[in-house]
Amino acid sequence: MRILVTGGAGFIGGYLAERFVADGHDVVVLDNFDPFYDTRIKEHTVEVCRNRASEGDGSYRLVEGDVRDTDLVTDLVAEVDYVYHQAAQAGVRPSVENPRKYDEVNVDGTLNVLDAARDSDVERVV
Repeated sequence: MRILVTGGAGFIGGYLAERFVADGHDVVVLDNFDPFYDTRIKEHTVEVCRNRASEGDGSYRLVEGDVRDTDLVTDLVAEVDYVYHQAAQAGVRPSVENPRKYDEVNVDGTLNVLDAARDSDVERVV
């Protein structure tokens, strides 16, 4: 199975990606490496997933990009069977200071994923 995990270097997305690779699936991760959380944690997550891919039947590909990039999201969604959408801008306090960024990432980014899925052969968005 071919799976796209948006936010796949983050906490939940990273665990999903690692499990999918370990189970033999071909995984594409889209992550923008936003520095809200220490990016070294995300880099470690990517390394763990790459190691899992080298040990088993699954594959792992990291794409550094953003769910706000409509063309990129459309291209990636067209390649897969399933999408696990975990990408989001984190942080409550900063969302009060800069609500437009949160709207762009969390709402518009999600709409990009859903539009791309609607226009492709994706079986499911989770």
